[in-house]
Amino acid sequence: MRYEEIRRHVHEHFRELLLAFKGNIAADGPPDAHRLYALRATQGLASGDPETWRAAAYPTDTVALLSDFCARRDIALADLSEANRKSLLEALQAGHASMAAEALSYVSSLAHFDMAEAAQLPSATTIQTPHALQTAVTSKSVDEVAAIYFDEIKRTKPLAVKTELDRREALALLNEITEGKAITAIDKSDAQEVKQVLLRLPKNRSKMPETKGKTLKQLLSMSGIETISPRRVSTHISNLTGFFGWAADNGYVTENVFAGMRIKAAKSSRGDDREAFTVDQLRTIFRHLTVNHEGLVRSDTHKWGTLIGMFSGMRLNEVAQLDLADIKQDGEVWYFDVTTGGNESKSLKTIASERRVPVHRRLIDCGLLEFVEEQRSRGVERLFPDLPYSAANGYGRNLGRWFNESLLPRLEIKKSQLVYHSLRHTMATRLLQADAPEKHVPAIVGHSQTGMTYNTYFKDGFRPAQLKATIDLFDF
Repeated sequence: MRYEEIRRHVHEHFRELLLAFKGNIAADGPPDAHRLYALRATQGLASGDPETWRAAAYPTDTVALLSDFCARRDIALADLSEANRKSLLEALQAGHASMAAEALSYVSSLAHFDMAEAAQLPSATTIQTPHALQTAVTSKSVDEVAAIYFDEIKRTKPLAVKTELDRREALALLNEITEGKAITAIDKSDAQEVKQVLLRLPKNRSKMPETKGKTLKQLLSMSGIETISPRRVSTHISNLTGFFGWAADNGYVTENVFAGMRIKAAKSSRGDDREAFTVDQLRTIFRHLTVNHEGLVRSDTHKWGTLIGMFSGMRLNEVAQLDLADIKQDGEVWYFDVTTGGNESKSLKTIASERRVPVHRRLIDCGLLEFVEEQRSRGVERLFPDLPYSAANGYGRNLGRWFNESLLPRLEIKKSQLVYHSLRHTMATRLLQADAPEKHVPAIVGHSQTGMTYNTYFKDGFRPAQLKATIDLFDF
């Protein structure tokens, strides 16, 4: 991407935020002292050290910051060179500082009246509010604009199936909550209502007997019903923000009414918080997987699908979608090549998920390589060909359900915080407890690294041989 294009995207993004800021003032008056303090702090951070600004602007990591911006602007992050990413980060920081400075200057100007000039009250013909501007745009339904949006994505950078389903679900909820309003008629108050409804929306409402078939109004009047998680609410709002950002860029609306509406789920309320398994629990699971004296493990897929998860830290779907070609050797080190290559149905959660994970010594001792050769002799391509594919859940659904709903309850160690994902949590926890090299743990489990050097210049990641001794630290 050309540098001038990067600057244009950043300029349009922050200009949109500034216009929304001014629009809010026009409707509700100047910001309070708390908001002004936040603006001044933002300006100070954005005008200072890049690392400090990035940490404050997006605490997760730099790659997530870039991914979020690119999603809003419909830019393919994977197509950006390392130089592009560096330029984009610098431009985002400068744009953040400029926007905050302009906002503060505008607020300051409201405290003064220029008496040298005759006062003129703005008329409806001289100032257009965002709502008035919207009437000048040809009105389309959300579904019509969404069809164009998804068609463009399909032609430029196809989404993972689950990601597309999530976006379509968010737009369907928008339509339901706003009762099919034209996209130009959806304003900030509608966006606020959508957010409040999502925070009260029942979980699995189309499956639970008490909520199935009920209207939205009926659902919202019910009490004692478990609602969707704060993280799920955040995902819906993020998808709506990205869609309206694209719609604004392409002239279907004049502002992104969902900009700034993201919520941050408290850690204690996140549904995916998991506990690590204890040593005794790991030993019990391992004994049943390998000895199987009670016959609880009914297939090789159950056995090896769980053992790999236990000794690799890989996600459920990363294990379930492995091809035989993904088990490779680098010198004397065997490793799992966690990638989307070789099968169009494969998907990864993030960019950092693509990695090479050494095969743990205990997997080799248990006979994994012999199992791989046995599968190859059968002429199959996938390591676990009996696991069916689901657009919503990839290949991992059956393995996860067996582990969570059959094995753990039978072993009497089942509770809500202990699921297949806890194997991954256990690996990360025990490696850190074993004083594993700081940068090796995220490289093994597929988390983004921190720091400019790793994010900019370390694209290929650690070699399997570098990580082998570290992953072998995991034991019980």
